[in-house]
Amino acid sequence: MIKTGFNELDKLIEGLKEGELITIAGRPAMGKTTLGICIANNISNQKESKKVLYFTLESKINYLNSKRTIDKNVIIVDDIYNIEDIRTKSIELSKQDISLIIIDYIQLVSTTSLKSNRKIDEAMNIAREIKLLALELGIPIIVISQLSRSLEQREDKRPIIHDLASTGLENNSDKIIFLYSDGYYAPGYYIDIKDIELIIIKNRNLLIGTVKLKYNKDTMEFESITSNI
Repeated sequence: MIKTGFNELDKLIEGLKEGELITIAGRPAMGKTTLGICIANNISNQKESKKVLYFTLESKINYLNSKRTIDKNVIIVDDIYNIEDIRTKSIELSKQDISLIIIDYIQLVSTTSLKSNRKIDEAMNIAREIKLLALELGIPIIVISQLSRSLEQREDKRPIIHDLASTGLENNSDKIIFLYSDGYYAPGYYIDIKDIELIIIKNRNLLIGTVKLKYNKDTMEFESITSNI
């Protein structure tokens, strides 16, 4: 088990365990990549000097480095886009004592061998392949995902499990964490990022609940506040 570095979150989900698939999901610009990088940095900074493999399909490494500091033990891969190559690269680099893999984000992952006439079936095949990879390597994998824009048509815009229905992650994930902020829907959000809620909607055989994080503008990182179980 490895810790995310957010104490209240770790208490609730009991860290990240071998073979687990953990989904972090939210609407665009909600802070998913920031959270992913924070977790990667926190883990790689632990005393054991653990390494994290981070697949970024949306942003190039130079862009990520310009936005925030990335620890030297976080291995960024920004030139791979299909699940077959992700699997090959993960197996290759797992020999370097990789303790966590992060894929950012799943909607951009393509496939050459798991094609289907139905997009939803293809998405489910990719999600299942990632879960099998986590089991094969014996390490946790975090998958970052977009949430359907249809949730914004609801009066209560807090995500629900159904908002992941077309990704294949609903059934294959051991843990599902939604990002939510009231401020996201307020005027001026893009200028003033505020606190965020991590809604643990699925936590296999464990508790579910909400953890609040504070955004530090100076470091461009999230910090722990409190939890509500």
